[in-house]
Amino acid sequence: MPYIITPDNIRISYFVVGKDESIDNTKTIIFAHGNGNCKIDWLDNDLDYVNPLIAAGYRLILVDERGYGESEKPREPECYTPKLVASDFIAVMDEALGKKQKCHFFGNSRGGNIGFELATDPSTRKRFHSFIIGGAKPTPSEATKQFPKLLQNGVDGFVNSLKEMFPGSAFPSGLEERFRKNDQKAWIAANSNPGDWPDYTDMLSDIDVPCCFFTGSEDPDCAELEQASRLVKDSMFVKLDGQTHTEVYWQSKEPRTVEIIIDFLSKHFSKP
Repeated sequence: MPYIITPDNIRISYFVVGKDESIDNTKTIIFAHGNGNCKIDWLDNDLDYVNPLIAAGYRLILVDERGYGESEKPREPECYTPKLVASDFIAVMDEALGKKQKCHFFGNSRGGNIGFELATDPSTRKRFHSFIIGGAKPTPSEATKQFPKLLQNGVDGFVNSLKEMFPGSAFPSGLEERFRKNDQKAWIAANSNPGDWPDYTDMLSDIDVPCCFFTGSEDPDCAELEQASRLVKDSMFVKLDGQTHTEVYWQSKEPRTVEIIIDFLSKHFSKP
């Protein structure tokens, strides 16, 4: 499995799926997963993100964020600042695509928070053709503040708490199994300083690349994300009626997130 070593000496695992001969990086998307997830989740047949995108001609870079999956799992909170976490994606792009090469960004939930960090920093924004951000808002997450406390009961206890928080949204079996394999101390460290994630609201008007924001109507952050989308010059907002945060992420209802990705990119980047 390919990996890079970051400037702060953290091993980040990733792999690329899709047509290698696709030199046109307007057909390449780098993926950022949610809190507790990993790159393998995107390949899960229950979630089914990868197959439709490959069929549509896209190449995907799937990344394990620091602390998750096959990436290194430091147990010090200072290893998880927004800039460090976001810079890992630039480092992976440098290795997988070449320095200064661009691609699209897709992030859901915690991955969406990383998207806001990359999109509002001019030095990193210039590396992306577009941003597709779901299930995240530009202000610090209140829910994430509860993670360290919930994780004190162990990873199994945390997963059981999530099930109680999202009744009726059954974990896909493979995803739940991988969730339970997370390193408890690294997961706590990754969420110990939620206040480190800034309020990006005042920087949204500076974003000068196309953006797509989406979430379910039953997501508590829906209204705030919709309002934030209006601050971005070239953006669209998609509200998935009747869907919760997890239902959108897990694609358990129609319409599905992958359809939003394909529709947005085809409208903005299809060649005549």
